[in-house]
Amino acid sequence: MGKDLASSNAVLKLLLASFRTKPVFGSAGCALGLSMILVHEADKSAIATVRDATLPDNEPDDLRRIHFLRRLRTRVAEIPGKQARFLAVTMAERTLGMLSDHIAYQVLKGDVLALAAHFQGTPELQEVLAEVVQAAGSDMFASDIVYS
Repeated sequence: MGKDLASSNAVLKLLLASFRTKPVFGSAGCALGLSMILVHEADKSAIATVRDATLPDNEPDDLRRIHFLRRLRTRVAEIPGKQARFLAVTMAERTLGMLSDHIAYQVLKGDVLALAAHFQGTPELQEVLAEVVQAAGSDMFASDIVYS
């Protein structure tokens, strides 16, 4: 347990250091590569913290957020199953206040489904989708996941 906490703290320290040293296309753009590398070792709380530090605040069709989410989708295959589950759930929590007609909402929904696809063909798929629906910050998002 102590080792997990230490690795989570190391993830956060490196992520925050990357914000100061590599200002490329906003903080989300520069942190994506580093956070993708470190996500392999992260637990649920570390993933949530990295998401909060990396994903820009909710603004309709914010280009930085859309760019971040699209880049994340291209790297989904590199994320291990356990962390993919955590990331899908924490991203679903972030849907509070988002409207379904925002581009970022649609891209986020695609990312969550792509993360859940790690479990395609296994009984875990239904468990992951159930967790995503329960954690969703928006009833509309939960409904979209159920009927996708």
